[in-house]
Amino acid sequence: MQPLITVVGATGTGKSKLAVDIAKRFKGEVINGDAMQLYRGLPIITNKIPMHEREGVPHHLIDFIVGEGADDVLLDEKLPERQERNASEDWAILDAPVESMMEKLREVDPVMADRWHINEGRKIRRSLEIYLKTGRRASEIYEEQMRQRQAAIEHAEGVTAGQLRYSTLIFWVHSEREKLYRRLENRVDTMAEQGLIAEAKTLSEYAVKQEAQGNPIDLSRGVWVSIGYKEIEPYFTALRAANSSGKELEALKESCLESVKTSTRQYSNRQVQWIRKKLWTALADIGATNRLYVLDATDPGAWNSCVAEPMERIVQAFLSNETLPEPKSLSQMAEETLAEREQNYTKVTTPPAQTLKQIACEVCNKTMMGQEQWDIHIRAAPHRRALKAAAKKAHNMEWLRNHPPAEAVDGQPA
Repeated sequence: MQPLITVVGATGTGKSKLAVDIAKRFKGEVINGDAMQLYRGLPIITNKIPMHEREGVPHHLIDFIVGEGADDVLLDEKLPERQERNASEDWAILDAPVESMMEKLREVDPVMADRWHINEGRKIRRSLEIYLKTGRRASEIYEEQMRQRQAAIEHAEGVTAGQLRYSTLIFWVHSEREKLYRRLENRVDTMAEQGLIAEAKTLSEYAVKQEAQGNPIDLSRGVWVSIGYKEIEPYFTALRAANSSGKELEALKESCLESVKTSTRQYSNRQVQWIRKKLWTALADIGATNRLYVLDATDPGAWNSCVAEPMERIVQAFLSNETLPEPKSLSQMAEETLAEREQNYTKVTTPPAQTLKQIACEVCNKTMMGQEQWDIHIRAAPHRRALKAAAKKAHNMEWLRNHPPAEAVDGQPA
């Protein structure tokens, strides 16, 4: 199998730097995994690695889609016309309201319909799309895939189970939270100095122009939800309104930049949670956690000793088919992080389509997804209060049925 070295981690931890270090030392090349960086333009908002930091290492899938109209493609998050192919061209139901899609999904795949809440429109649409494209229920496909994975794990060891397309090594560049927060705040300040405001302004002006031409943009997707635009948009709105003083505008701009910092911190937390809960669990399910190494990037001044040198030893062994070190042996951070994951891991043995099912509470008029949510709901105080209120109402109604009001006499109540 071809070797593949993957670098993951929260924003600002040094993923791009590590990728360059690996590529330089072992004569490799870097493949970008950020969808927004595929397109030309907006280097600050999309946080592309500058050319001088690439140190001559070839980078693929960065500024990849270029040519006439590419900038508009980025802003609209659409593929070029020659590549764009939307299933809704063939199946109108995929453009219907979510209620209609759910009704159709209940008809063709009731198992998946029970799994999704009505608010999960994207997942409902995807389940329906799978059926329309393949002629098979998504629930059947997922169940089959789970059986295959379980069979492979039972008859093979780790990555030999064939669950990874490449011979894979994963580095998780990690940092203590508070120190990472300070680095992220400093990075936002640097981005502002490098032209973040001006870059966001081009987006804002583009959106206003499209709106004026009768082509409103969906601001809930694509680069429009990227950190660095939506937080600063209130400043541009105030500029266009032209009813604020210079001092007020400056204060608003600073407030918007603080919002960028807050969003960046929150984003880093979500990235770490994804690695902890999704990536690590997926590796554990196939017995491949021995391919994930945590590198402590808390102190940028100790990069060589804490990140670069351990990386070099591990990659050398990996490429030479030598025995790899125990992942928890790298550092105290690696030990604590991976031990916590192992303690909280529960192997998934139930097919995905059966793990979650809608359970409706008629008392509270709410829908829970799965037994775990249901158990939490019925123990919660609001549900218990609703039960008491419902019981009291039922008791009162029963009393009224057994004690009807006396008939009126001469038009007067009895």
